[in-house]
Amino acid sequence: MSEKSTMQGGKIAIFGASHKYTIHMKTTFLLLGLFLALHLSAQTPDTDPPPLAANFSVWSQRLDMSAYVGKKYRLQAAIRAEIGADSSAALVFIRNEYPEGGFQKWTYMDNMRNRQVRHRDWKTYTLESTVDQRAPFVGFGCNAFGAGNFYYDDLQLSVEAEPGKWKNIPIPNGNFEQKNLDPWLQTQLGVRFTAKDAYATLDKKGAFEGKQCLHIENKFIPYGSNPAAARYFDVNGIRLYAEIYGEGPALVLLPTNGGAIMSSAALIPDLAKKFRVIAFDTRGQGKSTNNGTALSHAQIADDILKGLNQMGVDSACFIGYGDGAVQAMHLALANPKLVKRILAASTCILVDSTAIYPIILAGIDKLILNTTDPKELESLKFNKEPTGISTTLLKKIQCPVLLITGDRDWVKPEHTLQMFKAIPRAQLCIVPGTTTNFAIEKSDLFLQLAFEFFNKPFETPDTQDWFRE
Repeated sequence: MSEKSTMQGGKIAIFGASHKYTIHMKTTFLLLGLFLALHLSAQTPDTDPPPLAANFSVWSQRLDMSAYVGKKYRLQAAIRAEIGADSSAALVFIRNEYPEGGFQKWTYMDNMRNRQVRHRDWKTYTLESTVDQRAPFVGFGCNAFGAGNFYYDDLQLSVEAEPGKWKNIPIPNGNFEQKNLDPWLQTQLGVRFTAKDAYATLDKKGAFEGKQCLHIENKFIPYGSNPAAARYFDVNGIRLYAEIYGEGPALVLLPTNGGAIMSSAALIPDLAKKFRVIAFDTRGQGKSTNNGTALSHAQIADDILKGLNQMGVDSACFIGYGDGAVQAMHLALANPKLVKRILAASTCILVDSTAIYPIILAGIDKLILNTTDPKELESLKFNKEPTGISTTLLKKIQCPVLLITGDRDWVKPEHTLQMFKAIPRAQLCIVPGTTTNFAIEKSDLFLQLAFEFFNKPFETPDTQDWFRE
């Protein structure tokens, strides 16, 4: 049985997540790039980076298809999965990649985000696109998201050389019948990467075709679907979901709109070494429900407050990404004794072109027009709702705030600077050479800044003081 997908991908990266193809993150794979602890490097065959925390693992190849520019191509693959959590899934993908390759260097991707595989029986899937003149290399691979055992076999690539006539393009070891996995490489987002606790082997017990298939085993903690860490709270007519890890001072993680606990998966292990990490799925996201009430930042902040009250938490530090930072600010204004410090990442208080680049706003509008799923549509529209925070209110925030943004983020640096000037006790970091994915692109720096901000005395030294009498 074959299925097709021709999902067209955009290049919108907004609201603090790896939304290269969609803003909606609740059940999609790419969300899952947010907060990955990546040490990015050039994708070269002799590079073997050290294992790092992740919540998905990928084995991939790329082929030069420049001889077929403008021609349709398709990838077929047999897939099955034995998932270890309800958010886990098996996928394959195709990408139109630039010749030089590298981190997110492509113009199109189909990653089966709407056809995630969770069934135990073999089934064949088909993905299609057209060879791009600007990006004539075709990248493809097997993606295992979350915990579980994932199986792939019989990958076939073909191109429509003439109308109605498809030509086979041999994939090296596409049937996994060799003695090893060569030339498949472990990658993420277009670069070499070694995911900790992810293992790829050749399975000889139940191949789809031939004697062997690819078996990927991810022994990840299922962040976002972990019964051992799960807590539910009845607040404001909804069920609010959280997971708790580690011991020490309370540190609350608030995701951006469309995000969930699993989008912070790679941060949690390091943070939990020094903090009691309380990670929330906010109203209507992940495992938290909504009761039909219109979304607002103040309402979400009040949900979090009541959840923390039920836990007996009377003071905490916060990491908020995008909208999560706005909600942390609402909490700080309404409950100054609760909020000790806020790390506000990639955030804004205005949702117009004074704060956000016009091309991104237009991209949101396009997604709203093309979305039919009611839950996703609600999430998309919420991206453009007023934050409820003004410059006047920023001046009333009493706790220390660290604003972090990429120098080429979705939010304009001048807007972040305006926020910095308004908050009385603020520090500012504009991370050079990064996008809204700076927590991925320079994860070591992000974690270093976070630990220093939360653990050291808060100071705001000023060079002007040197010249004051």
